[in-house]
Amino acid sequence: MTEVNRKGNTHIQDTNGWEVLIPTKLLSNGLQKINVLAVSKENTEYAISDSITTLNIIKSWPFPDIMELSHLNDSTDYIVDNINGISASEFNSLHDCNHYLNLSGWAIDKMRHDISGGIIVSLDGKEYQSQFRLEREDIVNVFNSERFKYAGWGITIPSDNLEEGRHELSFKVLNNKQQGYYTSSKKISFQYIKDVPVNILKDMILSDKKTQYSLDEINGVIINKSKRLLQFSASQMMITGWAVDIFARKPASMVLIEIDGRLFKSLYGKIRPDVSKYLKNTIYQYSGWTISIPSAIIGKGYHRLRLKIVSNDKMSYFTTEKEIIFKVI
Repeated sequence: MTEVNRKGNTHIQDTNGWEVLIPTKLLSNGLQKINVLAVSKENTEYAISDSITTLNIIKSWPFPDIMELSHLNDSTDYIVDNINGISASEFNSLHDCNHYLNLSGWAIDKMRHDISGGIIVSLDGKEYQSQFRLEREDIVNVFNSERFKYAGWGITIPSDNLEEGRHELSFKVLNNKQQGYYTSSKKISFQYIKDVPVNILKDMILSDKKTQYSLDEINGVIINKSKRLLQFSASQMMITGWAVDIFARKPASMVLIEIDGRLFKSLYGKIRPDVSKYLKNTIYQYSGWTISIPSAIIGKGYHRLRLKIVSNDKMSYFTTEKEIIFKVI
């Protein structure tokens, strides 16, 4: 995780137990690549990583006091391009193994025909100011003006303390002089999903019975109609289906997606009137599930997928015999 805080420090933290705080004033202006040099315990060998992040340091860009900014009634142009490497228009879930929200985009001050003074991103009402200016030749070409060369912005927001559930991002655009801000009606809602404990099924009984379920689609491909090996190159895997506890004659309590032995928790309880009609019981109308998993978490190559369906009373679980084999390219 990398962030630049309001005191001008670059903070890098890794989940394997190390962290470093680098005063940004020690860094030069412009693009700065950061690598990690790992030394062996015996201090006899070392290895240097590939670049773990790139910072664009602009020392002449001060942080204004957000509370002193005036609200501007006009509108301006801006875009959120990507969130954690996924197109913002497709971003709908965050897994806690990411540890951060990394947003980027571009923004201009249309009234002054110049770049904006940055972006204020609000996460559930808590505000953060964009930390980087990014070079955007594409925006120069769109507006046919070199004034917009550094219209790009970026921000990293820690997400370790988020509660599981839905969260919302909203945005304000600072004017060029950083004296005021334009508001935006654009909001991005996403679901924060905590990693499933490895032993989540430990105290449950593996049922030798079969329940009813369906794995409907992966990234829009209907599973039952696909005759070929499933291959996906998208930045995330969107998987949908439904499942019930047919013996309790109730919905299941949870649907877990197992990929190569690793469990992911789906969002269970989506309305599925087609399922209640098919099973002739209205109690099954909230039996749908969906999950969005960034492809980077799964990795490229061949993978095996099956479902673990937890009973309504959470005392047992069903596992699907059929495995789905797919490839991330």
